[in-house]
Amino acid sequence: MSQWAAFRQTIWKAVSWSPVVLVVNDCIVGFCKVSGTSMQPTLNPGETSSNDLVLVNKLSTRFFSYRRGDVVVLRSPKNPGELLVKRMIGIEGDWLLAAGHPDIIKVPKGCCWVEGDNAADSWDSASGMGPVPLALIDGRVLCVCWPRLQSVPSQLPRGKLLMRNVPDDKVRILP
Repeated sequence: MSQWAAFRQTIWKAVSWSPVVLVVNDCIVGFCKVSGTSMQPTLNPGETSSNDLVLVNKLSTRFFSYRRGDVVVLRSPKNPGELLVKRMIGIEGDWLLAAGHPDIIKVPKGCCWVEGDNAADSWDSASGMGPVPLALIDGRVLCVCWPRLQSVPSQLPRGKLLMRNVPDDKVRILP
């Protein structure tokens, strides 16, 4: 086989498989680079901000299979081209206490409440983003793949969630 024929065959294989790779990356699982310190110590641990590479389950958004405490990838409400990585604290109907808010907050229908693990250095629901539409969730983080292999635990910070998904007519606010 000539060099030219081998090159054409390699190019043909790459072109043939590219739609499959694109569909898998867009709809099933993909990778996301995490930069910044908003999710420390869970992601990018240490004093300097490294760039963790995480594996993201994108199928979870198609079937709404995420829960409180999951670390999720979402599109920024201010800049849709930017991806953010935050922890899901509450889902629609939940009542919660948010840092910096004097009142109890109810998460509206079709939204979730996300916060970074490092509250001092995170732009999130508590620091001005507010409730995030569920449509902006891109996927659930499964694990860190680089520079170390590490699972990402799904854990809800203590004291944040007051009541889970309680209908308005069942809540009594006392004076």
